[in-house]
Amino acid sequence: MNATGDCAISETSVPSYPIRVSDNGRHFVQSDGRPFFFHADTAWKLFWEFTRSEAEVYLDNRKQKGFTAIQVQLLPHRDYQANRYGDTPFLVRGDMTTPNPAYFAHVDWVVDKAMEKGLGLLIAPAWASSWEQDWHRHLNSDNARSYAAYLADRYKGYKNIIGWIQGGDDDALQLHDAFRICGRTMKEIAPQQLHTFHAYIKGAWKWFHNEPWYDFNMAYAYDYADMVKQLTEAYSLSPAKPVFLGETHYEYNLGITAAHIRQYAWTSVLLGTAGQTYGNKDIWIATCFWRTAMDAPGAHSMSHLRKLFERLQWQHLVPDIERALVIEGCGAEAEFTPAAYATDGSVAVIYVPTERTLEVNTRILSQSINAYWFDPTNGSIIGTDASPCRETCRVKTPGTNSHGDEDWVLLLGEGLSLQ
Repeated sequence: MNATGDCAISETSVPSYPIRVSDNGRHFVQSDGRPFFFHADTAWKLFWEFTRSEAEVYLDNRKQKGFTAIQVQLLPHRDYQANRYGDTPFLVRGDMTTPNPAYFAHVDWVVDKAMEKGLGLLIAPAWASSWEQDWHRHLNSDNARSYAAYLADRYKGYKNIIGWIQGGDDDALQLHDAFRICGRTMKEIAPQQLHTFHAYIKGAWKWFHNEPWYDFNMAYAYDYADMVKQLTEAYSLSPAKPVFLGETHYEYNLGITAAHIRQYAWTSVLLGTAGQTYGNKDIWIATCFWRTAMDAPGAHSMSHLRKLFERLQWQHLVPDIERALVIEGCGAEAEFTPAAYATDGSVAVIYVPTERTLEVNTRILSQSINAYWFDPTNGSIIGTDASPCRETCRVKTPGTNSHGDEDWVLLLGEGLSLQ
């Protein structure tokens, strides 16, 4: 990486599917053992609101931006809705035992196209929202096995389907048995595909964490302090299972800027997660502005996040849960400064959301370290006056970044030379 942030992702980063859980239960790995950084975009309506040519434009852009996965819902929100080719998902409206081959053939095409581009998919088979969708009225314990078996049998050979999101936007307590049947059935038929549950503004681990079909945790938060609490709680669970921020603020939502997006993304990864998910309002809703939204500032920022973490071998970082690293300037609530470090003392990463002076305890790192500021908006690197650091390191954020915002990333490491 040079001072202009030139840190292109190498060809060796093309995933080797299928993706599985690491032996330590903290992240995902590829079939060849390489770590897989879950770095998703949200395109909930990709299967029915996009034509094939539009879907390919979208997938090309996301690959170019460095995303590794796409989160998508399998079924339209309403039981009468069809895809852009006029195909509804079921031959009989609302009857989930009557899948329409034409609808699922289009899904097949999109999944194949994502595979061509090296993108994984995390798919919600039946979104459980009781206020904006119909499927909570149609899915039940009687038809769950038939529907789940159809999906698992049809898609078991698609290696880039990382897994399935049961539930969706709702605790759906009355449907837990049905979703358990879905998860267990799909796991029986396609054991290599992973499963989680999307609950309402909280994690579903309190219900499913110890169940064999349930492979990883998904946090859902629109409040920063709540996100920190959720991810810290999930990280502490035993047995360890991967957790990531699966849904949060969407860029272009009212009042939400790229700076908000970066704060949630960087914080979530530094809290020991397996990755994080970005979203843009105009893309997930599929408004007429989705093409321009693909190049939103927040989406560009996400590419720099992935590149840096992969360069630093993020899988070896552990979250500074005890807050032993940042002595001064840690912040609280909305200005909390998350940090993580390698247990061998070789590197530490600290995300600083707003302008401040930090004092860092470098005793837990190597004897003599270098310190750099990383601009999360363009990937550029600048030095600090603190290098080399011994025992403690006192630094001040260097003004505004290239977007005119105040957030920076402090990199500390032995022999760390990113210039």
